[in-house]
Amino acid sequence: MGDDPNIKEVPQILEVAFGIDRIIYTLLETTFNVEEGRIILKLNPILAPNTVAVFPLVRNKEKIRSLALNVHRELLKNRIGSFFDVAGSIGKRYRRQDELGTKW
Repeated sequence: MGDDPNIKEVPQILEVAFGIDRIIYTLLETTFNVEEGRIILKLNPILAPNTVAVFPLVRNKEKIRSLALNVHRELLKNRIGSFFDVAGSIGKRYRRQDELGTKW
């Protein structure tokens, strides 16, 4: 404030307060979709937890599983967010990744 005690000044302060919860809610509100009964999170690839999901189509063939795992490891080595999954049917694996917002 000024040096003159007879002049009254009203401070003008703008305090912006919001938490991460509002940001997350807005993100979910704009990217959450239900298409044909399926839950899909359409995240920008930059925000998605994984860029790529690798699924061997045949789980019980060790050679195919090994090749898919090698692809997954190469992606990780090159700093590409990858997720490897062999649990459940191929359709269920795709649905899980749709719910997580995985792009490819």
